[in-house]
Amino acid sequence: MSKKEQGLLLSASADGSVTYWDVISGKSLSSIKGLSESDIYSLDLSKSGTQIAIGGKDFNVRVFDFDTKSLRMVLEPGNSIKLGHTNRVYSVKFTDDPHILVSGGYDNTIFIWDLRTSKSIGYIFGPHIRGDSIDVRQDTMLTGGFDKEGILQLWSIGDKKLLRDIIWNPEPHDDSSGYVYTARFEKDHNNRYVVASGRIDIDKNEIRIFANKDEYKLIGRIGLNKTAVSLDFMNTKKCFAVGSGDGFVYSFNYGEKE
Repeated sequence: MSKKEQGLLLSASADGSVTYWDVISGKSLSSIKGLSESDIYSLDLSKSGTQIAIGGKDFNVRVFDFDTKSLRMVLEPGNSIKLGHTNRVYSVKFTDDPHILVSGGYDNTIFIWDLRTSKSIGYIFGPHIRGDSIDVRQDTMLTGGFDKEGILQLWSIGDKKLLRDIIWNPEPHDDSSGYVYTARFEKDHNNRYVVASGRIDIDKNEIRIFANKDEYKLIGRIGLNKTAVSLDFMNTKKCFAVGSGDGFVYSFNYGEKE
C-alpha cells in the first residue's frame, strides 16, 4: 500500500505479471505484463511507496517504479565473478534505508543490494528461504528457514552476522521440525512479537507466536489444516492474517495479558 493510494493491493502471478487491485471494490485497476518470462514468487513495496521489487524462478530480482510501472533495474544472477542469486528467489524485502534491498531463496544466501549501483554489497550465507519468510525492522532482519536447523533467526544487516536464534522448540522432548514458509515482525520498531508458520510434520501445520519481552519466548501455537504461505500484521490493532494452502485467509488476535 502506498501513501498516495490507500486501499490498494498488489499481487504477483505465475504468468510474470503484477496486478494493482482496489481492495474496496475488489476490482483490478491495472496490470504490468511481461515482467518476467517465468513465475514470480515474491513481491514487496518500498516504505516510501515508490518502488516495487519482485523475485522468482529465473534467479533475477527486478525493481519497478510504482507510478509509471517502468523497470528501474534488474539485479542479475550471480556467477564466478559477480555476486547474485544462483537459484530461485522466494523473498524480497525493502529495508528502512530506501537504497537497500534484501532477497533470499533456494541458494541458502541472503543478498544485500544497493539500489544506487544495482549491485550486491554483501551477503549472509545460511538461511534456506522457501517462502515469504524475510522481514526487516531497522537494522535487524528476521529469517524463517526451511530446515531443521536455523529455523528462526535474527541478523544484523549492517554487520552481516547472526544476532541470535529464536528457539522453535522450547520443550526438552519436542523434536518437531520447523519448515517455515512465512515469518513476520509485529509492525512496531520494538520488535515485540514475531509470528511464523511452518510445516511441523507431514500432516501437521502450525502458526507460532513469540514474545520479545521474554527473549522471544514461545507464547502461542495455532494449528492449521494447511500450511500458511503468507502472513501480515495490521498496522494499528493486535491482529494478523494468514493466507493458507486451503484457499482461505484467517485472522487472529494476539498478545499476552498484562
